[in-house]
Amino acid sequence: MTTGGIKDNVDSAIRTYRLLVFSRAGCPVCLGARNIARKYIGQVLKANEVCFVDVDAVGDPRAMRNYLKLLTGNSVV
Repeated sequence: MTTGGIKDNVDSAIRTYRLLVFSRAGCPVCLGARNIARKYIGQVLKANEVCFVDVDAVGDPRAMRNYLKLLTGNSVV
């Protein structure tokens, strides 16, 4: 993701990728989601159709989590 605003980056990624996986380091559910997504790369999805985003690695992780909650209605990444 680029260094622009959180909303712009997420919205752009949603338009660009068929599958987005937002995760946090150390989260077992996130790790499971990443592993499941990887199984489909090369079978159902091309590698360039998938984007993995480490929420803790963005400039403002709290803003990222807040925006994802706004989009999904869920506070879990």
